[in-house]
Amino acid sequence: MPMLLDARTLYLEMFATCVVLGVAELVFYLRRPQSHGVGWWALANLGAALGTLLIGLRGYVPAIWSIAVGNAVAVAAVAAAWFGMLAYDRRRLPRWAAVLPVLALFAALAIPSPLSADLASRIVVVGLALAGFELLIAAAAVRIARRDGSIAAWICTVLMVLCALVNLARVVVVLRYGAGDDYMGRNALHSLLLFVLIPAYAGWNMSLMMMSMERTQRSLARAARTDAMTGVLNREGFREQAEARVRDALQAGRPLVMALVDLDHFKLINDRGGHAAGDAALCRFAQIAAVQLRGRDLLGRYGGDEFAMLLEDIDAAQAERIAARLCQRFSEAMRGVVDGASPTLSIGVAVLEPDLTLDTLIGFADVALYRAKAGGRNGVALVRDLQALGATVPPESPAPRRDGEALLFD
Repeated sequence: MPMLLDARTLYLEMFATCVVLGVAELVFYLRRPQSHGVGWWALANLGAALGTLLIGLRGYVPAIWSIAVGNAVAVAAVAAAWFGMLAYDRRRLPRWAAVLPVLALFAALAIPSPLSADLASRIVVVGLALAGFELLIAAAAVRIARRDGSIAAWICTVLMVLCALVNLARVVVVLRYGAGDDYMGRNALHSLLLFVLIPAYAGWNMSLMMMSMERTQRSLARAARTDAMTGVLNREGFREQAEARVRDALQAGRPLVMALVDLDHFKLINDRGGHAAGDAALCRFAQIAAVQLRGRDLLGRYGGDEFAMLLEDIDAAQAERIAARLCQRFSEAMRGVVDGASPTLSIGVAVLEPDLTLDTLIGFADVALYRAKAGGRNGVALVRDLQALGATVPPESPAPRRDGEALLFD
């Protein structure tokens, strides 16, 4: 007849599991201290190891240690894991929301009373406390999974809900059947629940590390598509997202505008103020554009001193006003910054029409940019007749006429 594992053995097995997981996460955190949440998860595992060890030594150590300290530390460990989820999500840590329940639990178990003297009551109180924090962890994981589309966060949610259900099942069993006379011995149902809890908890920790790796991969992918100096999309990143936006706009029949922006006399800025001044001008434009554009618009550094903007759900007139406002804001912000130079912008605008590709749309915007520069710079040019223009710059561009701040072509 096979031997049934007793609860004490399973508690000690959980202790060993938590030590291994805690040390691994601690090493990971020490090597990458910028990894949000991992330090809390390492603390949670090491705390859970201490708590389960003390609980498993029931009868070998004073009751105050195995009952009050052991259970309070175990619950505090799960609270620390919840803090780790919040830290990973860069949310505020409600410390008192965890500290007060843990202190109250310790007092309830340490101070002699009918509750502290009754095993069944202790199991119910501790089980509810553990399940409550585990459900808070699951809720935080759901938030992360929905926002980031993280498969690991969904796995974390499922496993933490399973841990909560196991602890709630322990409460139900004790309320229905009592704690028994040999809780640390061969209590089949209690041992079965603990046996389920150990791999669920281990799997949950694996999902946490997978979440951290997913975030690292997303950060690397974002860095590969971001211009290091200005913080906006680089050429590859802009084109990748713009391709999808153009395709979706054509399918849905939604308006979309491409604009190319060039910093006028950029070489003069570098010559008069040095490359630091040129870099500052590029960064200043990116900052101003980030304020003027809407959250769904795309902005990318397309070349040395050239930027590209993709504006959704607006018509040509609206795009002209946005571009003209950018010219004005940039000129005002850069006035007097570089001695002997007045940095301004030239912007070429083209509207998406049926059957155009991204490259063709950019080509039309480039035509408009060429004309804005030919017309005196510090203004906006709009290509109106795409069929007549084609995708190349005309040999002789018509002179623009001024209309307010924008340079318009009929």
